[in-house]
Parts: sequence; structure tokens; C-alpha cells
Amino acid sequence: MYEMIKMALIRSSGIVLLLLMALMNNVTAEQ
Repeated sequence: MYEMIKMALIRSSGIVLLLLMALMNNVTAEQ
């Protein structure tokens, strides 16, 4: 799993960053 995340980060760190921000927004919204 970590390898896939690493490859995704290397291939498109921008998209991954947006996904991470969206996930964090969902977590804060739930709280």
C-alpha cells in the first residue's frame, strides 16, 4: 500500500495534496 502511495506522490503530488486536504476537511467537518 505504501509503495502505491509513494508512486502516486511521485507521479502526481498535486492531486495527492488535494485529496489529503479534502480528507482533512472531511475529518474537521465531522468533528
